Parts: sequence; structure tokens; C-alpha cells
Amino acid sequence: MKDGISLPQTVKIAGHDFKIRYPYIFREAVDLWGQCDHGIKEIRIASIDGSGQERAASGVYVTLIHELLHAIDQSTGQRVFTDESKVVAFSEMIYQVLTDNGWLKVDYPKMA
Repeated sequence: MKDGISLPQTVKIAGHDFKIRYPYIFREAVDLWGQCDHGIKEIRIASIDGSGQERAASGVYVTLIHELLHAIDQSTGQRVFTDESKVVAFSEMIYQVLTDNGWLKVDYPKMA
């Protein structure tokens, strides 16, 4: 757990175990927040943004949902999400539904 953010270490998708690596430092491209490597069954989530600042918990969870959608999409072989903007939109809306209905509890830092 890092700064109130707790992600599972693995997730099962279509019968396959995907390892979740968080926090992950993207050395190859500092502007990446997440990545799904379907070949090795690994999802990587960054804890810092491109400027080196800690990412908000909400952003980390949205990124996890985003990468899960990519993993599910690739697992089905249907390639439903060929438009990245749709993955972004669905990720944000799924996050909103989960948090607003109390199914995902996010500990936000207290304001000073």
C-alpha cells in the first residue's frame, strides 16, 4: 500500500493470471501511466506522473480500470476498443460508478 492506494497483486482475466506491478517506474517513456503486456500477462501502473509528482489515488484506479479493459479486450479477441478515447471514457465512467455507489473506497488525502 502506497499513500492509501492498495492494488491487488494479481487479477484473473479469461482464466489467465495477470501480475499487477504497482508502483511501476516507466523508464522508457515517462509520460506513460499504465501498460498492459498481454504476452507476459502483466499490467503496470505508475505511481508518479511525467513530472515526477505522486499521482492521485483516483488517477491510479482509473488507470488500473483502463488497463483491465485492454486486457479483457485482447483476451476476447474481438478488439472492441480500437479507439483509445473510448477506453479512456469507459475507464472514467466505470470508476465513477464504482466509487459513487460505494463499491470502491478511495482514501483521499486530507486538505490542510
